[in-house]
Amino acid sequence: MFVKRPSRMILWKLKAFMDKYRITNRELSSRLGKHENSISRLKNKATMPKIDGGELNNICSALEECLQELGVPKPVEIEDLVEFISDNRDPSSDVVEEQQSPKIVEFSSPSPEKREKKKGYESAA
Repeated sequence: MFVKRPSRMILWKLKAFMDKYRITNRELSSRLGKHENSISRLKNKATMPKIDGGELNNICSALEECLQELGVPKPVEIEDLVEFISDNRDPSSDVVEEQQSPKIVEFSSPSPEKREKKKGYESAA
């Protein structure tokens, strides 16, 4: 089955960045002075949220502090957090094959009635 990829201009990659370096909502929220739920909502957006340059700068600085604390001396670049997708891209890239999720089969033990019935059958044989 194929699904049409939603058109986006600027992707927000904060979640991927935080996952890559294992930065928690708590760590980032304490550096930004925001509640953990606010960080979670900000992190889980697929497209770039409406934030001004000052707030974006604060996020980058806070992430750099987290990285330094983890021993990763890496400057945080804008490209780490956002990705521009041009309207001039190949239209065939908008259609992606949907992956089938594996089916989960649950097994359960027989009910007590079925167990008794089976015991009765075994004893009669």
